[in-house]
Amino acid sequence: PEHRIAIDASGVGLTGIELNPRDGVSFAVGGSDPYLRIYDVRTLSFSREALGTSASGATPVVSLHSAKPMMARRDRGEWGSTWARSADIGISGVTWRSDGRRLLANYRGGDILMFDMDQSMESCAGGCASEDLPQESARALGNGCVQLNSVQRYEGRDNEQTCAKEVRFLCGGSAVGSGGDCGNLFIWEASSGRLLRKLPADRCVVNCVASHPVLPVVVSSGIDSEIKVWDVGDCRVPLGDGCKRGVPE
Repeated sequence: PEHRIAIDASGVGLTGIELNPRDGVSFAVGGSDPYLRIYDVRTLSFSREALGTSASGATPVVSLHSAKPMMARRDRGEWGSTWARSADIGISGVTWRSDGRRLLANYRGGDILMFDMDQSMESCAGGCASEDLPQESARALGNGCVQLNSVQRYEGRDNEQTCAKEVRFLCGGSAVGSGGDCGNLFIWEASSGRLLRKLPADRCVVNCVASHPVLPVVVSSGIDSEIKVWDVGDCRVPLGDGCKRGVPE
């Protein structure tokens, strides 16, 4: 079959992509740098894949970044050198809320951040490049970069061992779910960031999370060979220590 290239990410490995359910034309992309890219399919240019020729580029409609958690790790000396390993940084998963007004980004080496896509966006003067952020990928973004502060943070688990950890809105958007390096499935209250569930879901790492569109049912998978289906009950009700409910079906 014929291949077409819509996006030239300038060497950045892409790990997450999802279409905005509200407009059906914009999609969010996460990759191996701290920039969250949003593209509009109506403005993308296409080219045939040909050996020895580069693809036509596409400038993102908007580019968001919030690298403070990763900067804190760097400042604590948890990296051998600044941005020395691309595997240590980036965004492993992205997802929109069903109304397209909230966007989640699962940061490697950091936490999960939620962005309000209806708030005003301030353009970065001279682009997003700074001494705190990767210069090469920032320059590749061109002039389409804006700064957008997160409206909620979801913390309490590590996201470092794999580059493909997903994040999902659960229970009609009232909760947020993602896996951790510890093998647990974590569920937070979306509005407050409070941890509601911590469920043992894999012997190693939980990478994939999916939610039933109507029922309070969540599916998770990781390194283990089996897929687990969970009845999480009312995600808004915290269970306290132990998290006895939310057992696999």
